[in-house]
Amino acid sequence: MWHRLLDLLLPLCCAGCETPVQSALFCAACTATLHPGDGDCCPRCGDIRLDPPAGGGTHTCGRCLAEPPPFSRARGAYAYGGALREVVTAWKNAPDHTLGPPLARLMVRRAAATGWAELARDTLVVPVPSAAARLRARGFNPAGVLASGLARALGLPLEPLGLGVGRAVAPTRGLGWRARQRRLAGVYVGEAERVGGRAVLLVDDVMTTGTTARAASRALLRAGAASVEVAALARTPRD
Repeated sequence: MWHRLLDLLLPLCCAGCETPVQSALFCAACTATLHPGDGDCCPRCGDIRLDPPAGGGTHTCGRCLAEPPPFSRARGAYAYGGALREVVTAWKNAPDHTLGPPLARLMVRRAAATGWAELARDTLVVPVPSAAARLRARGFNPAGVLASGLARALGLPLEPLGLGVGRAVAPTRGLGWRARQRRLAGVYVGEAERVGGRAVLLVDDVMTTGTTARAASRALLRAGAASVEVAALARTPRD
């Protein structure tokens, strides 16, 4: 009753452009800017091709051929761009705590297309942890919010403490591939008693170059995880 009354007094607005909506996160125009991440992409790392070559863009990318990642596969629910980019930026940097649950539901909508819905029922869902300073500043871990929603929707066990941060690390924004790898080396620590012998679905909010996913996956595998697959709400296209 109170929720219906509040909806009348404070009608819902699109998170992208503030157009009134009934219940969805985005209006039709902003929804049209969402690009699914499971179509033309590298089958290993999920690198999205917004402008695929003739015949499709589902071939393995050069980076994966040169340096195969430690995870079995990675997928983004959507490309990082359009209205989604604006909302994720507001969610993480404002921060706006109300955006977490609907963003998790947005991610869940792609679970069948990305293959996450077909994972074995004992697959552990583990979020990429936030550094202590960022956790204090935001008051929440974005990857943790998404992991919780995805695990609940898929009926998979959530293990929020399966991966930890072993040391502080300076921001990697603006750094190249090699520099990011060096800076993230040894940052994450897998918890053997929690992930040992288990298949893991590693969840992050945005996957950019894949260096975080690689570093976190290595830490989980060193701790004895049987395998690691990566799921991200958004994947930054390289095009």
